[in-house]
Amino acid sequence: MKKIIALILCCLFVFGVSYADNKSDISKINKQVAQIEKTKAGLSVLSLTLQTGELESAPPEVKYYYKPGTTDLVMLQVAVGHEIFVTKHTYYFNKNSVLKYLKETVNHPDSPPKKAIIYKKDGGVLWENIAEPAVSANKAVELFKLHMQTLKAFSKY
Repeated sequence: MKKIIALILCCLFVFGVSYADNKSDISKINKQVAQIEKTKAGLSVLSLTLQTGELESAPPEVKYYYKPGTTDLVMLQVAVGHEIFVTKHTYYFNKNSVLKYLKETVNHPDSPPKKAIIYKKDGGVLWENIAEPAVSANKAVELFKLHMQTLKAFSKY
């Protein structure tokens, strides 16, 4: 019986420490995200909008926020309009490495909760309450760099 109790206490200690570490990491990442939101007005922005007559609601809009004079992506926000509400998909980055993915629904009558994925430094998932987004963070960075290269190529003419 003593061995079982000791084993249970050992497991609680090991998993408790792991949870505390995750909670600390999550808090640090959320502070970084809050700082990005505070300073995004000082960032450069590349905006893309899908204009077509086939859409029944507002066209999707993509905004890449990046450090001026660089290709360091800091934030990507995709807003998709529906008849009466908007779904926002927001990625937060540090040196082109994803920190957090956030999905929120604005002006929806049911007020659904925000969904998020918080990432480890190595790109693995630290915490989540939603499945991976349709476009991975790595693909988002790749697309941003491609758009920037295209615009720079045409700016020569």
